[in-house]
Amino acid sequence: MLHLTLNGLAAAVYRYFSYPVLEQGWQVYTEGRIIDYAAEGEVVRAYVEDDSDWQGDPLLVELNLEDLRYSTCDCRSDGYCEHMAAVVFEWCDRAHYDPSKLLKSGTSALGGAGGGTSVRASSSGGEDSSWASILDSLTTARSLLPREEPSTDPEAPVQGSGPASWHKYFRSRVHPNRFSSLASASALYDKVLGELLPIAAGWEKTAAQLYELHVILFVMKLTEEIQGSHFRQQYDFSYYQRMEVYRDLAARCWEHFADVAKEIRKQDAQERYESLLQETEEVLHSYAQPASGTVVPWMQTYTALWWDLLWSEAGAAREKARLQKVSEEEELPASRAEWLMHAQLLFAMRGGTDEEAMALAVRMGHAAPAKVLPYLEVMARTRAWERLTAWLQWLVPWMTRVPGGQLGSYFDLWEQVRGALGLDQEWRDAVFALLPRSLDYYTEELMSTGRYREWVDIHLVLGYTPMDFRASELKPIESEHRELLLPWYHHSVELFIAEKNRDAYKRAVRLLKKLQSHYKKLKRTEVWDRYLAYLTTRYSRLRALQQEMEKLRKGGDAS
Repeated sequence: MLHLTLNGLAAAVYRYFSYPVLEQGWQVYTEGRIIDYAAEGEVVRAYVEDDSDWQGDPLLVELNLEDLRYSTCDCRSDGYCEHMAAVVFEWCDRAHYDPSKLLKSGTSALGGAGGGTSVRASSSGGEDSSWASILDSLTTARSLLPREEPSTDPEAPVQGSGPASWHKYFRSRVHPNRFSSLASASALYDKVLGELLPIAAGWEKTAAQLYELHVILFVMKLTEEIQGSHFRQQYDFSYYQRMEVYRDLAARCWEHFADVAKEIRKQDAQERYESLLQETEEVLHSYAQPASGTVVPWMQTYTALWWDLLWSEAGAAREKARLQKVSEEEELPASRAEWLMHAQLLFAMRGGTDEEAMALAVRMGHAAPAKVLPYLEVMARTRAWERLTAWLQWLVPWMTRVPGGQLGSYFDLWEQVRGALGLDQEWRDAVFALLPRSLDYYTEELMSTGRYREWVDIHLVLGYTPMDFRASELKPIESEHRELLLPWYHHSVELFIAEKNRDAYKRAVRLLKKLQSHYKKLKRTEVWDRYLAYLTTRYSRLRALQQEMEKLRKGGDAS
């Protein structure tokens, strides 16, 4: 049986492969171009796609790990090629080594690392092919690599072990570099869950659910690492395809995570698995500090766990201490600084310290409503009406520039407060403060309560005309208090005439036709006749207007 350490392999690899060839091999490996792989003893056989001949057959590579000089590849190279290097990386991954550790800049400068010559074709005379000779002559190469971990792999998780050991095991089984290609990244979720979840089969239910949460957290972290890998972040034609894959991975993880978290019985978990939850706090704190531009919803995940499953006074105190340490770091990256502020807001909201939360929200500027509103929705669900009212009033100055969806959520919350506490005047104060953006909410209230005069007056003052509304919207007023519309029509006609162009005159005449109909139905045709004569006299010099009004006179009434 072959016993080969990472340092031993590194010494041999840098004896025969040049660093540029290893870089090319890394690209082949991360692009997922190894399509078949089989290992028997010290010999590995694999088929590798050749991007220089995409219509040709895959290349057969035979890698002899006992002595790399006897390795072969079907490609045209007469030396150690990138296809062979790719298979070396693949072997590392399957042997539970991190293949990226082989790729160390500067190592190729060591003596004997010239690589590109046809060493594998030379005879073995004069050279000791044994591993002992290679290792003895290349101790410098070993010293450049990280100190090797003990040869024994981390033990598989068992019930009673904790998240720290779980994640060490996960890392030993799954390397993010193996999922750098588009095809392999797409399979990440199914492959990792399929390998790691069965381990907890037969565990007590709550313990198994907590383990499952950690598997999902691990997949989330892998997704972030793959997305951020400098080997793969190139703005080429496949960039958007890769980002779509990463977003899909993140969405699947979040959906799975939320489903499992809802099923966990908090009381049972906190009573029986306190130490496990404390380790979960530490893992979450480490994982949830996001990399710049990550697609993984870390803040959403962090909030979901801390709001419910992890929450306790002691746990909150521990995490707030961790956050304080983060805040004391110098030159905090923007992504982590933003995360820190949101995390502090979470604990202030969850702990009920609203003054502290408001101070944090002020620091967020115009992003404050988007971050605060989800917490206010929780207050509404828990019927914390007084607290919710204070927050809604505090938010008024911040709601002037928010998107329409956020404004809708804000007034939906106001409606719930009004229904619970009858705060009509407070609601009205907020509406008036946010005009004209709050106009739809105010006018809907006026229409539903039959306050038609106020409805007409506010639209008249704000420069709207009857032509800005569908007939069905004006129907209630026409049916009950048609006379309230007359001043609005008169004012709108004058506005259009003042524009002094034919299109505006045509709009004015359309309004006049409707106004004529209103006067007729009110049986006040004599007022209409006097008004039409007045317009004809006053604007007699506006020839285009007179031509349009002549059509009105010839057409008779508009009923």
